[in-house]
Amino acid sequence: MNVVLTVLVTVLMLGILVVIHELGHYLAARSFGVGIIEFSVGFGPAIFKRKGKYNDFSVRAFPIGGYVSMIGEEDTEVPPEHAGKPSINDKKGWQKMIIVLAGPAMNILLGILLMAAVVIGTPNIASTTVAQFTDTAVSKECGLEPGDRITAVNGRSVKVYYDLAYYLYSDGNAPVDLTVERDGETVLLKDVTFPVQEVDGIEYGRFDFYVYAKQKSFSNVCYEAFWQPVSTIKTTVLSLVDTVSGRYGLAGVSGVVGVGETMNEVISSGTSFGETLLNIGYIMVLITMSLGIFNLIPLPALDGGRFVIYLIETVIRRPLNKKAVSAAISVSMILLLLLVAVITFKDIVHLF
Repeated sequence: MNVVLTVLVTVLMLGILVVIHELGHYLAARSFGVGIIEFSVGFGPAIFKRKGKYNDFSVRAFPIGGYVSMIGEEDTEVPPEHAGKPSINDKKGWQKMIIVLAGPAMNILLGILLMAAVVIGTPNIASTTVAQFTDTAVSKECGLEPGDRITAVNGRSVKVYYDLAYYLYSDGNAPVDLTVERDGETVLLKDVTFPVQEVDGIEYGRFDFYVYAKQKSFSNVCYEAFWQPVSTIKTTVLSLVDTVSGRYGLAGVSGVVGVGETMNEVISSGTSFGETLLNIGYIMVLITMSLGIFNLIPLPALDGGRFVIYLIETVIRRPLNKKAVSAAISVSMILLLLLVAVITFKDIVHLF
């Protein structure tokens, strides 16, 4: 039963995130008068199709994904009933840039709203103040004390617990410098050591202390609802940089199968429906933020690449060679599909 539920929840979640992404493109294109042929939920054969006032809507057999087919896009065939609609290529450069950025923006906006909902629904809010140490703690030998409120790790600002967790997890495999507030004063603790754990050949830092819970007041909820999404965006970018730079490699990347495995753990470990729902909400925040930021990478097949193309065309005041642009998009798409295949294979092997 858990397997079926996991598959359904994973497919539904990924489908929603992709549809939200495409909805951003769709709404922006419509607002600038770009001709739309079809807004599709899913890929493959259509199982439902309806003609709208401005374009066709469809639901297709494979629900993970979706697309918006615009007039003027590469390799887009225009059916006779849609002929004569305005092309995206006829729009101003800044309008085209907004259209391609609207998809990632919708994903990031969804992440902000979901995180606010998770904060509101969470029974306890973790602080960044040390409450007590574990029996085997080593950081207390380096000057860290109960009651210290950690405000920075290696000079990087800590606003919420998620900042602290990420920085200690990422940097704690080596001694770190901690900035703390102690008795109203700012204290710099140099070379604080934490326990190290190894996962898939990569070393990470590990907490050796507990933190106090914050009082769930209106001001604290507002503070967390603002800073936790900011923290998520920041740590997602840092994780992406670490992955691209080779620190994590493929071990730090998951595809659909890996997401499903994580979702199964979330569903299996939840002690109540409310707790499971909050955990799924947090997973959705991480994935929608990652989807939005990943799409901003300047590869021609991604929204970030399209943005760069439109930016160059705006600066030089003429369109780039269509064959060259189409070839660049095709090559980068093949590379992305190969990457997806390798990640999927890695995730499947990890299951066994």
